[in-house]
Amino acid sequence: MQILYMVVIPGFLFPMVFSYLRSVTVRPLSEYRIVGDGVLLNMILLSILFAYGGVTVHSVTKMLGSRMKPEGEAFEMNRFFHMNFSHNLIYSAVLIAIVGLSLLELNHVVFEENVGIMMAVVRGVALGIGYLITMYIYSRPQEEYKYNGRWSDLKAVFIVCWSGFVLMLYAVMKLDPNLKEYHLLLPALSMLAVVSLLGVVLVLKRVKRGGWRVVVRWDRLFGKANQG
Repeated sequence: MQILYMVVIPGFLFPMVFSYLRSVTVRPLSEYRIVGDGVLLNMILLSILFAYGGVTVHSVTKMLGSRMKPEGEAFEMNRFFHMNFSHNLIYSAVLIAIVGLSLLELNHVVFEENVGIMMAVVRGVALGIGYLITMYIYSRPQEEYKYNGRWSDLKAVFIVCWSGFVLMLYAVMKLDPNLKEYHLLLPALSMLAVVSLLGVVLVLKRVKRGGWRVVVRWDRLFGKANQG
């Protein structure tokens, strides 16, 4: 199974992404751009590299974990890289690659209008729900790793998602593109909106429960001020 994740699936996906990159970059450049092609191409390729690195770390640590006793420093370190590190790296890198691909598409002129807005939004929502399902599978408790499962362990993913969503909204408002001309723009925006919405809901629930508190020690604060 791990060979499937490390070899077979990347072997299919990378040529598809690379072919799409080539098909986009040969188009004429748009008059206005938010981020240059060079920056976006580097961002996309690095994200793909980091995503694959996360998959490799996840697969290797999973195989090691199945042969380790559930105790000791080595087990704790293996659990961290298998659970927190690899999942945050994979999910974040995939989101960054999606944002980069969408912005790269905006940088270039398209010649046909054949994208249905409603279907594009539906595809994006479906992708967002599917993405959240994979994140939910991670957040479930796993006894073999003594892991309780917390959405908060994926906070880096939500931060990346919020940042990418805001950047894409800014690009849309700044460039005012024809939404029917771009294949990735609406699906990507809809997907990021779904994931971002869950992040906002989780934050609000945390705040409502009083999970985050700001404690100000006035005695220490004014004590230091008086000493100064």
